[in-house]
Amino acid sequence: MEAERVIVSILEHVGLSMKDIQHVGSTSIVGIPAKPILDFVIGVDDMSKRQELVTRLIEMGYDDRGLGPGSIGHLLVWEVSPLVRTQHLHIVEHDSEHWHHYTDFRDHMNCFEDDRLRLKKLKEAMIQMGVTREEYQSRKSALVEDVWQRIIAQ
Repeated sequence: MEAERVIVSILEHVGLSMKDIQHVGSTSIVGIPAKPILDFVIGVDDMSKRQELVTRLIEMGYDDRGLGPGSIGHLLVWEVSPLVRTQHLHIVEHDSEHWHHYTDFRDHMNCFEDDRLRLKKLKEAMIQMGVTREEYQSRKSALVEDVWQRIIAQ
Protein backbone atom coordinates (compact mmCIF):
# COMPACT_ATOMS: atom_id res chain seq x y z
CA MET A 1 0.00 0.00 0.00
CA GLU A 2 1.31 3.43 -0.95
CA ALA A 3 0.44 5.02 2.41
CA GLU A 4 2.58 2.47 4.26
CA ARG A 5 5.49 3.10 1.89
CA VAL A 6 5.27 6.84 2.52
CA ILE A 7 5.17 6.33 6.29
CA VAL A 8 8.25 4.08 6.21
CA SER A 9 10.12 6.59 4.04
CA ILE A 10 9.28 9.49 6.35
CA LEU A 11 10.27 7.49 9.43
CA GLU A 12 13.62 6.62 7.82
CA HIS A 13 14.37 10.26 6.98
CA VAL A 14 13.12 12.18 10.00
CA GLY A 15 13.94 9.78 12.83
CA LEU A 16 12.89 10.78 16.30
CA SER A 17 11.84 14.35 15.52
CA MET A 18 8.21 13.21 15.56
CA LYS A 19 6.17 11.13 17.98
CA ASP A 20 3.83 9.37 15.53
CA ILE A 21 2.51 9.43 11.97
CA GLN A 22 -0.89 8.15 10.85
CA HIS A 23 -2.62 7.80 7.48
CA VAL A 24 -5.89 9.77 7.71
CA GLY A 25 -8.41 11.37 5.37
CA SER A 26 -10.72 9.76 2.82
CA THR A 27 -8.08 7.40 1.44
CA SER A 28 -7.79 5.84 4.92
CA ILE A 29 -11.51 5.02 5.09
CA VAL A 30 -12.62 1.78 3.46
CA GLY A 31 -14.84 2.20 0.40
CA ILE A 32 -14.91 6.00 0.27
CA PRO A 33 -14.35 7.76 -3.06
CA ALA A 34 -11.36 10.03 -2.75
CA LYS A 35 -9.07 12.27 -4.71
CA PRO A 36 -5.72 10.58 -5.26
CA ILE A 37 -4.19 12.53 -2.38
CA LEU A 38 -2.87 10.75 0.68
CA ASP A 39 -3.30 12.64 3.95
CA PHE A 40 -1.10 12.04 6.96
CA VAL A 41 -1.11 13.53 10.43
CA ILE A 42 2.26 13.79 12.14
CA GLY A 43 2.27 14.19 15.91
CA VAL A 44 5.00 16.14 17.68
CA ASP A 45 5.54 16.75 21.39
CA ASP A 46 5.87 20.51 21.05
CA MET A 47 4.72 22.53 18.04
CA SER A 48 7.22 25.29 18.83
CA LYS A 49 10.04 22.78 18.19
CA ARG A 50 8.82 21.41 14.86
CA GLN A 51 11.36 23.19 12.65
CA GLU A 52 13.89 20.31 12.60
CA LEU A 53 11.13 18.00 11.37
CA VAL A 54 9.97 20.53 8.77
CA THR A 55 13.55 20.98 7.55
CA ARG A 56 14.01 17.22 7.12
CA LEU A 57 10.72 16.90 5.25
CA ILE A 58 11.74 19.74 2.92
CA GLU A 59 15.01 17.90 2.28
CA MET A 60 12.90 14.88 1.24
CA GLY A 61 11.12 17.03 -1.37
CA TYR A 62 8.01 18.27 0.47
CA ASP A 63 6.90 21.87 -0.05
CA ASP A 64 6.38 23.83 3.16
CA ARG A 65 3.03 25.64 3.23
CA GLY A 66 3.35 26.65 6.90
CA LEU A 67 0.52 27.31 9.29
CA GLY A 68 -1.63 29.47 7.04
CA PRO A 69 -4.69 31.45 8.13
CA GLY A 70 -7.09 29.42 10.25
CA SER A 71 -4.76 26.44 10.18
CA ILE A 72 -4.98 23.64 12.71
CA GLY A 73 -1.46 22.47 11.96
CA HIS A 74 1.64 22.96 9.87
CA LEU A 75 1.06 21.80 6.29
CA LEU A 76 3.57 20.31 3.88
CA VAL A 77 2.63 18.93 0.48
CA TRP A 78 4.16 16.63 -2.12
CA GLU A 79 3.60 17.81 -5.68
CA VAL A 80 4.39 15.63 -8.68
CA SER A 81 4.09 18.71 -10.87
CA PRO A 82 3.06 22.31 -10.15
CA LEU A 83 -0.33 22.33 -8.40
CA VAL A 84 -0.72 18.51 -8.63
CA ARG A 85 -0.53 17.27 -5.07
CA THR A 86 -0.33 13.62 -4.10
CA GLN A 87 0.30 13.99 -0.37
CA HIS A 88 -0.59 16.31 2.49
CA LEU A 89 1.32 16.18 5.78
CA HIS A 90 -0.42 17.87 8.71
CA ILE A 91 1.87 18.44 11.70
CA VAL A 92 -0.02 18.85 14.98
CA GLU A 93 0.69 18.35 18.65
CA HIS A 94 0.44 14.64 19.43
CA ASP A 95 -2.56 13.62 21.54
CA SER A 96 -4.14 17.07 21.07
CA GLU A 97 -7.71 17.74 20.00
CA HIS A 98 -6.50 18.15 16.42
CA TRP A 99 -4.62 14.83 16.53
CA HIS A 100 -7.75 13.05 17.77
CA HIS A 101 -9.95 14.82 15.25
CA TYR A 102 -7.97 13.16 12.46
CA THR A 103 -7.43 9.74 14.03
CA ASP A 104 -10.69 9.27 15.91
CA PHE A 105 -12.76 10.35 12.90
CA ARG A 106 -10.92 7.83 10.68
CA ASP A 107 -11.37 5.06 13.25
CA HIS A 108 -15.05 5.87 13.74
CA MET A 109 -15.76 5.88 10.01
CA ASN A 110 -14.03 2.53 9.55
CA CYS A 111 -16.11 1.02 12.40
CA PHE A 112 -19.57 2.51 11.76
CA GLU A 113 -20.99 1.58 8.39
CA ASP A 114 -23.99 3.94 8.59
CA ASP A 115 -21.77 7.01 8.86
CA ARG A 116 -19.37 5.67 6.25
CA LEU A 117 -22.29 5.20 3.82
CA ARG A 118 -23.53 8.75 4.54
CA LEU A 119 -20.12 10.12 3.63
CA LYS A 120 -19.84 7.92 0.57
CA LYS A 121 -23.28 8.96 -0.74
CA LEU A 122 -22.57 12.63 -0.09
CA LYS A 123 -19.24 12.50 -1.91
CA GLU A 124 -20.71 10.57 -4.85
CA ALA A 125 -23.59 13.06 -5.16
CA MET A 126 -21.23 16.02 -5.13
CA ILE A 127 -19.04 14.39 -7.78
CA GLN A 128 -22.13 13.83 -9.97
CA MET A 129 -23.28 17.45 -9.49
CA GLY A 130 -19.82 18.85 -10.22
CA VAL A 131 -19.90 21.21 -7.25
CA THR A 132 -17.17 23.78 -6.70
CA ARG A 133 -14.32 23.05 -4.30
CA GLU A 134 -15.83 25.53 -1.82
CA GLU A 135 -19.26 23.87 -1.97
CA TYR A 136 -17.64 20.44 -1.64
CA GLN A 137 -15.69 21.55 1.45
CA SER A 138 -18.76 23.16 3.00
CA ARG A 139 -21.04 20.15 2.56
CA LYS A 140 -18.40 17.66 3.62
CA SER A 141 -17.48 19.79 6.66
CA ALA A 142 -21.09 19.80 7.82
CA LEU A 143 -21.21 16.00 7.76
CA VAL A 144 -17.80 15.69 9.43
CA GLU A 145 -18.88 18.11 12.18
CA ASP A 146 -22.09 16.13 12.80
CA VAL A 147 -20.14 12.88 13.12
CA TRP A 148 -17.45 14.55 15.24
CA GLN A 149 -20.05 15.86 17.72
CA ARG A 150 -21.37 12.32 18.16
CA ILE A 151 -17.85 10.98 18.63
CA ILE A 152 -17.24 13.55 21.39
CA ALA A 153 -20.54 12.67 23.05
CA GLN A 154 -19.60 8.98 23.31
